[in-house]
Formats: sequence, structure tokens, C-alpha cells
Amino acid sequence: MKKIRTTNSLMKYLRDKKGIYINGSREKNVLLNIGYYHAYKGCRFYNKKGDNLNLSGFSQVEAIYNFDSQTKAIIYPHIMFIETALKNRMLQAIVEYGNSDKFVDLFETCFNGHKDFAPTNPTHFKLSKKRADLKAKIYSDLAKNYDHRIIGHFYKKDEQVPIWALFEILTLGDFSRLYECLNKDLRLKLSQELKVNTSLDSDGNTLKVAIYALKDLRNSVAHNNFIYDNRFKNDNVGFRLTKYFNIELGIPNVTFQSICDYIILIAYLLKLLKVPKNEIKKFIKQFKDLIDNLYQNVNSLSIYNKIIPTDTFNKLTILEKFL
Repeated sequence: MKKIRTTNSLMKYLRDKKGIYINGSREKNVLLNIGYYHAYKGCRFYNKKGDNLNLSGFSQVEAIYNFDSQTKAIIYPHIMFIETALKNRMLQAIVEYGNSDKFVDLFETCFNGHKDFAPTNPTHFKLSKKRADLKAKIYSDLAKNYDHRIIGHFYKKDEQVPIWALFEILTLGDFSRLYECLNKDLRLKLSQELKVNTSLDSDGNTLKVAIYALKDLRNSVAHNNFIYDNRFKNDNVGFRLTKYFNIELGIPNVTFQSICDYIILIAYLLKLLKVPKNEIKKFIKQFKDLIDNLYQNVNSLSIYNKIIPTDTFNKLTILEKFL
């Protein structure tokens, strides 16, 4: 039978087998609180297993863990705000465009982006299938939420569920797929209202890519997964936003290989949503402070530079000037 390791034996294992110096009651308590399997196992590499950070002391594990946890703490309220604000803006736009508040009507008039392409175009088939799959999932979710205080109200009155009630149970993932299914006119309407640079967004898809990028980060934060090394990143996030931020903000190399690039994305979306610039700058300063704390506590320039690329402060300075 496999031996179950106690905290003392885990400390010995870290010292003897992993070369991680750990000692004393304080570090023992920290290990108990953050966990060997969640903390050390998650902090020992960057982005993918095998790309080891070559940690030598438990204080480094603690520094990375704290940086990760505190970064999640400062971004989560902003992600939730952005999610709610974008949902509400989409809701307003589609109700005005479709002249109805009933999902069954709006789905036909607003979420028909596949018709922007000829039936022979592969994108037409791809979006048509996504639309059909999404419609099936939404009706399944409505049925599962029969007892939801808002959804149930309309079911019990034998009325169609309005679109605003559906948005109460919509996940960010479903919202991103709904956005993708919007017709071009509505996508451009939303971009124009938020003052996205439409010269760089002729198809109205820049916000869609941004929402997909945010979705992956939001899910990792909500499930308390590590984010400091972008291991959550979707491969589809890349060139479009890289080009957009380079031209619109003047920030080079926003490739989403660093958590800093997601800070830039959040700050930019907050600006589009008319959040006061002082609040956005406060958010950026909080992140800078976390970077400084990591530098002071990780005690390794190579580990620090792996997590925080050398162009990070330059990017943040340009971002602040843009604001």
C-alpha cells in the first residue's frame, strides 16, 4: 500500500529529493495552508511540465504562489465587471435591433452571422453548426434552470423566457459563442458604440477575440488554477489582438505569452467601458506592486525574468500614457 506522506515527511521529501530547502514551523504552516500538491506541484514549472523553474527554496514557491493568488485577487472583480457590462451592452443592442425581447425571435434576427457568408463558404457551415449547437445548449440550460427564481417565473406563467432572463444564467463561454454568432451589422454596432478602432476591426470581431481571451482567464481564476504563466491560454488568442494593440495603443509584442498582456487587455476593456482612468491606473499600479514583491521575494533573477519578461514595465508605461 502506498505510504501517505505527513507534512513533516513532505518537508523532508522536498529537501532530500527535490532540492528545495524548507525548514521551521512557519514554512511548515505555509505548506499546510497552501498544500504540497497545489502549490509546489503547480509552481515548479513555467507554462508546461518540463520547463522547470529550478527552484531551490520553499520561499520561492511561496513567492510565486503569493504572486499568483494576489494577481487573481486584483483581476477578478474587473473581469466580473467587464463580463456584466458587455452582456448588458449586447442585450441592449440586440433588443433594439430585433425589436423584441423574446429569445426565440432574436435568435432568428440577430444571431445569424452565418448568413454573412455564402452557403458554399466553409465559414457559413462552421458558424451554422455553432449556432445550432448553441441553441440546443441554451434550451437545455433553460430546462435545467426551471427552478431558477427568474427562469421559473416565466415557465410557471407559461410564457416565453425573455432574452434578459436568459442572460442571468449565461456563462461567459456561452456569451462568447453567442457573440460569435451575431450578424456583422450587430458586431459593428457594438464595436462602434464602444469606440473600438473600426479601421482595425472591419468585420467587428475584435471584441469577440477579446471575450474569448478573457473567458479562459476568468475560468482559471474562478477555479483557482494557476495563471502566473498563462497555462490557461487558448491557442486562438494571438495575432489579431497583437496587431490591434501594437497599432491602437502603440504597445509592441502583446502576444499573450505573459500575464502582463492580460492586464493590458483588461485595462483596455475597462477604458472602452468608460471606467474612470484613475481606477484603471490604480489597477495597473496594484499589478506593478505585485511584480515588485515577486522580485524582492523570489531571490532569483532567472526565475523572475521567466515570469516577468524584461519588456513588462515598458508595456505598462505605454499603457498608462495611452490612458
